[in-house]
Amino acid sequence: MAEIKREAGDKTKGFTLQKQRALGLFFDEFKNNPDACINVAIEYKGDVFLQNDDSKYIEEEKNYDDKTAFSFNSSQILNTLVYFLEIWISSSKSTNLKFGFYSTNKITVENNTKNTTLLDITLPKEGLLKLAIEGKLQNDYVLESVRKYLVAEYLKQYEKNIEQELDDDSLVAFLSAINWYFEQDNEK
Repeated sequence: MAEIKREAGDKTKGFTLQKQRALGLFFDEFKNNPDACINVAIEYKGDVFLQNDDSKYIEEEKNYDDKTAFSFNSSQILNTLVYFLEIWISSSKSTNLKFGFYSTNKITVENNTKNTTLLDITLPKEGLLKLAIEGKLQNDYVLESVRKYLVAEYLKQYEKNIEQELDDDSLVAFLSAINWYFEQDNEK
C-alpha cells in the first residue's frame, strides 16, 4: 500500500498542540486507570497515539486560523476520516480502537460542490458533519451520504473500493468510535 502524505502546514504550532494533547490525554487516562500500563506518542499512527492495557486511541489535531470552519466535505475532515477508516479496517474493525478529531475551529454546513453532485449526495440542511457528530445517522440520507463521501475518498487515496466493508452496521460502528472536539483551545 502506498503511503499517503499527511503533513501539517505550521510544524511548530502543530507539535506544540500535539505535545499538550498527548500530556493531557496521558494524565486523564492515568487518573481514570492508575494501574494500567499507558503508552503515549506523537506522530505515531496519528498526531497523538494513546494505548492502555485494553484499548488504543488515535487523535488528529487541526489548528487553523479563526476564519476556517469545517464541514463534512472539507479536505481536512475527509482526509482524517479516511485515515481513521484505513486503520480501523486493517485492525479488523476492532471495538477496542477509538479515534478523536480535535480542532480549534468551528463547524459549518456543507455547500453543494462538484463532488457532491458527482456522487449524487443529498445534503441535509442541518449539516452533514453536525448530524454525524450527534449520531443522527438515519436522518435525511445522512448515512448514505457519509458512505458515498468515504468510499469515494478512500478509492482516491488508496485505490481500493471499500463499499463492501461499509454496510450500515459497520459504518455506524466506525462513526461511533470517533470523538469530535471542535472550538477547542489552541497551542497558546
